[in-house]
Amino acid sequence: TLTNENRILYRYDESEKILYFKCTEPIALPDYNYGNRTDWFVDLGSEKISQIKKIVIGDGITGIGSFCFQSKSKRNAYTSLEEVELADTVTSIGRGAFDADSSLKKINLNRVSFVGMAGFADCALEQVTFDADSVNIDTNAFNGCSSLTSVKSKEISSLGESAFEDCAADRKSTRLNSSHPSISYAVFCLNK
Repeated sequence: TLTNENRILYRYDESEKILYFKCTEPIALPDYNYGNRTDWFVDLGSEKISQIKKIVIGDGITGIGSFCFQSKSKRNAYTSLEEVELADTVTSIGRGAFDADSSLKKINLNRVSFVGMAGFADCALEQVTFDADSVNIDTNAFNGCSSLTSVKSKEISSLGESAFEDCAADRKSTRLNSSHPSISYAVFCLNK
């Protein structure tokens, strides 16, 4: 059964370890505010949350809220999360949305045009491809993604400071089709 959080419905398939989301009208998944956990986190409990292998975000959901699925401050909450499937309606990833999800290897960024600060920091992503016409990537967005070797986009309008710091990707493997993107300090800095 799907459970309602305002206009967001969610269902957890315990046998497959997949958390599904859909909505009744266009809406973004909420920010996680410390002390004010999302309904699915409360309903499932930290043990089931830590076992989730895949999250499927359905049509109509427009964004992933800040800190929504991060593990860093939630005591290893989404540590088994390996894959996220986003609907084409998702256009933004909030600040720290998947921060420290150390098993996250795969996500389709179809129409995503904005990735917030530390949105995917310290994940196991190997490649990212943006299909949106233009993308803004904030500070530390992919910082610490040591397995990340390929970043592709039609146009990257801006890259925040340390956006790809400590990643295997470098400027040569990153397609910057924009003639003059705004590139901040240490975008591709590697600490080896």
